[in-house]
Amino acid sequence: MGKRLVAAGSAATALVAALVVAVPPARATAVFDQAASFTVINKNDSKFPCSSDGHTYHLAGRLIAPSPPQSPTARGVTLYVHGSGGSAPWHLQGVADYADYATQMALAGHTSMIVDLLGYGASGLPDGNQTCFGSDADVLSQVIADLRSGSYTVGGRPGPTFAHIALAGHSAGGLRVQVEAYSFGGVDALLIMGIADQISNAGIAVTVPYARATEQCLSGGQSKYDTKPSPGGYAYVFHLPQESDTVFFNAEDTVINALAPRYERDPCGDINSSGEAWVNDEAYVPTITVPVLVVCGDHDVESPQDCFDQLTRYMGSRDKSLAIIPDSGHMVQLQRTAPTFRQVVSNWLTARGF
Repeated sequence: MGKRLVAAGSAATALVAALVVAVPPARATAVFDQAASFTVINKNDSKFPCSSDGHTYHLAGRLIAPSPPQSPTARGVTLYVHGSGGSAPWHLQGVADYADYATQMALAGHTSMIVDLLGYGASGLPDGNQTCFGSDADVLSQVIADLRSGSYTVGGRPGPTFAHIALAGHSAGGLRVQVEAYSFGGVDALLIMGIADQISNAGIAVTVPYARATEQCLSGGQSKYDTKPSPGGYAYVFHLPQESDTVFFNAEDTVINALAPRYERDPCGDINSSGEAWVNDEAYVPTITVPVLVVCGDHDVESPQDCFDQLTRYMGSRDKSLAIIPDSGHMVQLQRTAPTFRQVVSNWLTARGF
């Protein structure tokens, strides 16, 4: 049965607090943190048709886990997928401890795999018009298969195998993981953070940067990087720190300023396919059957009502929960309320065997 964990004001705070203390996690004393490497094909066999080049690329990731590593079959792994700008919000090091989500989750006993999708970070860089939400989902399905089989490397050695895999997506990453879940499956749980398939007037501010980025992409976009040779067809969705008010509500300037230089241009293929991806989700999201957690900040561009409406879309799941994080905006990983957000996710994962 679905679980409604949303309300206004102090009631919402009480509901989140109840989830925070529900399942005390086992603390670790040290963290394993090493680079992971996958070989993937930029193809699209998903239920969302859009363009990709069919070429083979390297995909970069990081495995961040309690040390010494736990038995993979005992806990499993959560695969974290980023939204616009890349994976930095999942593992923002060098600033406040609360801003390093993956390390803090490892200390709480959870294993995380963070990846940079094609067109981001140290992963392969196709022409920016040759990736899209459908091909991203296909690439994720390949990563999931590799996590189950061990057909990837960690620290230059064969990676561990995982029998239990959760898939988590923040912002546009939420769209990506939904396409994977309803197209390929292969995961045991789904976490959707800071995204809803329909946005109310309260979230209209986020459409302005997307419209600007789309216009730039229609004009050809930019090179991925200004400082070195790189393919074209890329654009910024947000300009940070200038537009930080759109994605932050309760964050320290040091955290915002640390993220800004790590925030990347996005592939135009992803930007241009976002609207159709939302429409496609309306048809297929109800077919998702695994446990689902939806998490939003109460000051997110997606309103609490948007996120509750999103929860109702998972009609195929018998285990679905919603948590609204008080005093938090869109970047729930990086705000002062990040410990509450992590505790909600940690306890939900723990209760489902991760």
